[in-house]
Amino acid sequence: MIYRVQALALAAVGLLAANVLLANELADAPAEVALACEVQHPKEARSAADTLMKQGAYERAGQCYVAAGDYDSANRAFLKSARPAAVETGRVVVQQRDAARALLDKVKSAFRSNH
Repeated sequence: MIYRVQALALAAVGLLAANVLLANELADAPAEVALACEVQHPKEARSAADTLMKQGAYERAGQCYVAAGDYDSANRAFLKSARPAAVETGRVVVQQRDAARALLDKVKSAFRSNH
């Protein structure tokens, strides 16, 4: 019984320590994003993000919105940055599909031909 209480207390201390570490890590995240955004203050980050959105630099704009604390706008910017990548990925998939079909046709014809 005593060991069980000690084990639970130890687990609680471990969870508390993990929570503190995670909170510190999350508190440092906006500073790191601000460095990626290359601004000093959240107000500057918002202005930079708006400018970057107009220029079409959506991923960088998203980073600046995060540094400004505007997570809704950051999500919209990141979604816009993902759209062109998805289109290119679709093209690559179609090319790979066509190449696989061509290879399969060659294999089928090789088995059908008389050697």
